[in-house]
Order: sequence, then structure tokens, then C-alpha cells
Amino acid sequence: MNNIVDLFSRNKNVTEFAKSIQTEEYSYLVNSLTINQGYLLTYLSFLRSNCSVIYLASNLYKANYAYEVFCKLAGYDQVNLFVADELVSAELLAVSSDLKFERLNTIRNILRNERKIIVTHVQALLRPLISKKRMAESQIFLRNHQETNSQDLIRKLVALGYKRVPTTTMVGEFSVRGEIIDIYPLFCDNPVRVNFFDIEIETIKEFSSETQKSIAPIPEVAIFPMNEIIYDEAQKEDIQKAIVNTSSTLPEFVKNDLNDLENYENLDRLIKYMPYIDPDYTTLLEYIDKKIIFYDEYQR
Repeated sequence: MNNIVDLFSRNKNVTEFAKSIQTEEYSYLVNSLTINQGYLLTYLSFLRSNCSVIYLASNLYKANYAYEVFCKLAGYDQVNLFVADELVSAELLAVSSDLKFERLNTIRNILRNERKIIVTHVQALLRPLISKKRMAESQIFLRNHQETNSQDLIRKLVALGYKRVPTTTMVGEFSVRGEIIDIYPLFCDNPVRVNFFDIEIETIKEFSSETQKSIAPIPEVAIFPMNEIIYDEAQKEDIQKAIVNTSSTLPEFVKNDLNDLENYENLDRLIKYMPYIDPDYTTLLEYIDKKIIFYDEYQR
């Protein structure tokens, strides 16, 4: 594969294009490329630039295909997939957790300033997101000997979409036993056990979700939101009031949505209320400061 990329990069026109992308502002329309040449040009631009590259496909199917190609070219650790179900009825059904976690992983890497090839499609790119600042501030960072109120931590976990259960065994769950809070953070290989002494974190340990036995102490842990929609108890009341005030007579589906909002359930279906949830909502494009965008079918 590297030989193909090397051969392609020696083309005079490709070389000139690769040099031009290093300028601050540019806009090019490249014609007469096959789809595979488009993939190679995108990958080469990623190699020659110092910013993330967005590959915008026209639909979900083409985005998934492009993702597999870029993973073969660059490796899975260099490529992110940001896609969403395209059917309108998808809002009424169980939203794919795999797609959601792929989007959240993309957002996490952007917040960590990691340079990636991001493969997406039109509908996903237009999907509303809470502001970058709000998403960044929603993350929870815990470290040994940090002063943190355990009840505040529990409230924050609920706001981030974590479910309280008797025993933590799956990602997105947490449980409380006295001064101990077990959490299974998103993007972590194992759950963690946070032991409090009054308002101070005494220890943080990884433990087995199967045996519940400790594995090893760790100095810190990052807890990322389980959902793209984030709000706390105080914000929830304002959101509910704003939605209720839109109409004197609420349809049944809105009442169901308000019930989900109250109980932090089925939040993926509530994306249509983003203007009420975060007036400063945005899209993925605004999350990335420095970027190169490739359109696979510009005219569409």
C-alpha cells in the first residue's frame, strides 16, 4: 500500500497540490479523479499537512466504505468515523450505540487536539452538537488526593448519562457503596473504584467487571459523557419550560419527550430540541479549528 501512495505522490500535479495545501487559505476543485485517487489524495494531504482532514461523503454507505479504505491506508488509530442514521424514522427507533460512540470518540479526539482523518457524511456533519466549550467543561477528571464532594460527583455522572446500578459491570454504569463509587467510564478498558475519605479522593483503582476485584491503582481517570446531549438538574428545568411554552397544547410525543428529558432517557431522540438545550449549539465543523475538507461529490 505504501508503494502505491509513494508512486501516486510523485505525480507532478499531485506534488503541486500537496504543496499548495500548506497555505493558510485555499479552495480547489479537482476533476477527472477516480474514487480511489480521491482517497489517495486525501490521505496524502493528511500526511503533508499539520491539521485534521475531513472527508465528506454524500451518504452513510459511502462514508462507511471510505472509512475502511482510510483505515487500510493510515491505520485505525489515525481515522475517526462521524456518522449518523439517515432515515428520519431512526429518531423513533433505538439509535445505534456503535454509531453514537464513534461520534463521541471523534469529539473526544478533537478536544484532545489529536490530528485525524475524520470521515463523515452530509447529514452527520449538519447534526447539531452542544458548544465545544460546554462539551469540554462537561468532562470529569479525577485524581488521587483531589478534593471532590462525592454527592456532586454523583450528580455530574447522572448529567453525563451514566446509570446508577447496584453493581457496576458495563460501560456507562456507576454504583455507590458508602464512601466508594464504582464507575465504568466510556473509552476505558476497565471500570474504576474511587475511594473517598470525607471530601478527598483517597485512592483510584481499576477493577475487574467480572470478579469485582481490584486490578491496580491508577493516579487519575477521565470520565467522558455518554451522550451528545448534556444538561444538569438546574438546566433541565429551564429546558422543560422552554419546550412547554412553545405551544398551549402539547402533542403526545412531546409529552413523552419531556418525560425522557426528566429521566435522562432516550436522549439521542431529543436532538431536535438542541436549540432549547444549548442556545450556543453548533456542528462538528466548528469544533475543529484547523482543517482541510474533501468533498467526494462536490456538485451534490
